[in-house]
Amino acid sequence: MSARVSVGIPARGRARAALLLEVVIALTIMVAAIAMLGSQLVNGLQLVQIDEKQTRGAELADRMLSLLEMDQELLQRVFTDQEDSGDFGEAHPGYFWRVHLEPTPTVGLGQVTLTILFNEDQERLDSIDAAKPVRTVSLLKADPGKINLATDFGLAEDQMEALNQALPLLGIDPTALNPQDIVSRDPIELFQLLQTLLPIIQQYTGGQLPFDPSQIQSPEQMMELLNQLQNGQVPGAAGAPGGEGQPGSIDDLIRLRDQLGGSDAPAGGAPGAVRPGASPQPPPRGLRPSAPGRDGKEADDRGPDNGSGDGPRGRDGRGDGGGRARGGTGQDQPMSIEDLMRLRDELNAGGNFPPSGGPGAGGRPGGGRPGGEGTGGGRRVGGGGRGGSGNTGSTPGGGRGNRPTGGGRGKRGGG
Repeated sequence: MSARVSVGIPARGRARAALLLEVVIALTIMVAAIAMLGSQLVNGLQLVQIDEKQTRGAELADRMLSLLEMDQELLQRVFTDQEDSGDFGEAHPGYFWRVHLEPTPTVGLGQVTLTILFNEDQERLDSIDAAKPVRTVSLLKADPGKINLATDFGLAEDQMEALNQALPLLGIDPTALNPQDIVSRDPIELFQLLQTLLPIIQQYTGGQLPFDPSQIQSPEQMMELLNQLQNGQVPGAAGAPGGEGQPGSIDDLIRLRDQLGGSDAPAGGAPGAVRPGASPQPPPRGLRPSAPGRDGKEADDRGPDNGSGDGPRGRDGRGDGGGRARGGTGQDQPMSIEDLMRLRDELNAGGNFPPSGGPGAGGRPGGGRPGGEGTGGGRRVGGGGRGGSGNTGSTPGGGRGNRPTGGGRGKRGGG
């Protein structure tokens, strides 16, 4: 009997081969995953570097835009040479800037292109040739030019001769004056320049200046004057530091207008005064005639003064004394900003304010309705309305009257 011989792979060998295949596949997947993670990490680092360059390029571009706006010498150099470039020093190694000017059809207007560049070569950080642009911006700029006092301001020949003798000593050309250069000078040089230019400025403006030149005796006073002008204050005005006499704000204008209104005006303001440019107003409600009083009752007399005007609230009597005296500035209507500015200009020019109200702050002197006389007398002949005190005087026909002055309640008569 012959024995059968097996020629196939044993079961143990087949199991080992399957295990080896699984290991190879797992290693392949793991290597691919690690490669993908590595590439993502590298890409992330590159994106961070690119974002850092873009952010720094944007910051440096804003810095250069501000420099082009404020540095008139740089802008003048760009308009003269059509191109300029430079670096940002050791604070930003490898970064450079380049400005290029292209003319436009409009005379005096050019298109300025600003480019921020970065050189990635660590061995050539000081060379702009190998640098690559990271940010580019364009804007329109006007040629700053320079001021010619003879042609731009029409100065006479004698004035130009005086300037030609004085200004070159300070390094200033009257025919090519740069305002930015004057502003950036030392206060002492500005003081000397102001002393030189003041006579010419007074002659050019006819002596009308917003300040007194005799008050400027030192560079410190000149800087204080410039600060007041920059803050919109009139030097020497009531609102300015140490000033007096001229208004510096709306409140000062109103207070000064009330003070100059005249002491002979009624305390409640002149009822007939009309604001400049305004139409006449109708009479106040308190001055309208009323219906006659009822018969059979005697008038209730409150005295000749119709009560004291100092009471906070007076009873609204129906008589000649007047109704509610409202607080105000003595005008029939509130003044506008244009009116106040015109008043200030008149004061600065040496004029006087139109009489628009008395010293008091009372507004309309409104009166009560006068009672008519019937057979037995009207209701009330006197009787003050609601009164209010002015700034410097009391309004007539005020609050509840005192017994000795305003009188008591009159006797009723038979009617």
